[in-house]
Amino acid sequence: MQTVVRQEHQSERTEMNHTGQAIRDAAERGGYGYRWWKANDLEYNEGYNALPMRALTEHLQDPEFWKGLGRARDWQDTGAWLFHWHRFIDHIAFGKEAESFFSSL
Repeated sequence: MQTVVRQEHQSERTEMNHTGQAIRDAAERGGYGYRWWKANDLEYNEGYNALPMRALTEHLQDPEFWKGLGRARDWQDTGAWLFHWHRFIDHIAFGKEAESFFSSL
C-alpha cells in the first residue's frame, strides 16, 4: 500500500509541476532573471502555493521568460521562443489550461 501511495504522489507531482518546472528551467538554466526567486520557491508538492497567480501571469507574459525557456530547453531556432509563446497564447485563447500546454512542450 505504501508503494502505491508513493507512485500516486509522484504522478501527481509530475502532473502539477509542468508550468512550475518551465519557470524553474528558464530561471536556473536559461538565464531568466526576473523574479527568479519565485521559481525557486516552487516545491514539487506545493503546486502554485508559493507562486502567486499574479506572478505566474507575469512570467508567462514576459518575453524574457520565453527566451530563457528556449535557452534552457536548447531550442535551436532563434525565433523558437516566439513561436512557442504564440502557441501558448492560442492554447489559452481556446480555453485550455497553462498546465496542459507545458505538459506537452
